[in-house]
Amino acid sequence: MIKIFKRFKFQKADTFVALSRDSSFGARGEIIQCSLGEARNMIVPNGLGYYVPRKEGKPILPKSWQPKVVEKDLKFVDIYPAFSDYEQQTTQSETKQSNLDTRQLLLAVPRLEFVRVPIQPGSNKFYGSVTNQDVQKYLLDEHKIHVEKEVIHVPLDRIKEFGEYQVRISIGEPVDLSLNIRHD
Repeated sequence: MIKIFKRFKFQKADTFVALSRDSSFGARGEIIQCSLGEARNMIVPNGLGYYVPRKEGKPILPKSWQPKVVEKDLKFVDIYPAFSDYEQQTTQSETKQSNLDTRQLLLAVPRLEFVRVPIQPGSNKFYGSVTNQDVQKYLLDEHKIHVEKEVIHVPLDRIKEFGEYQVRISIGEPVDLSLNIRHD
């Protein structure tokens, strides 16, 4: 069953301002209804108008005054909800099958190769680091395998030295991949 909601913009009480000069808001002498922010930040400080006096919290307006936009002339549009009650959800069997396919693709990857520039000649450290996000990008770019970065576990969350490492990808049963970081 689809639920249809009508959304209405909540509107704070408007402020009434009498214009003292012609402007984009209206003609001189006209009383306009505007938001409090417009009155406080634009109209009154720039000398375009002044607040209409109030008595017991209600503005004192001429009896013939009518707002420019009459609410009964407005057309309301039905807005469908941003989410629904019957969203498609993948079943556990579909998820398991997807994980098995990804696992087999990962097992076919011989090793991950990263090339980095050392900080100093002969140094074992390099500029930057290798993180789970780098491994995710490498798998997608080089092997067209999409794996969420949350399931990729890099030793100590980031690698900052050259050498051989093991990266674990936990989808279903964990897959251990060899990762090599070498000099440029």
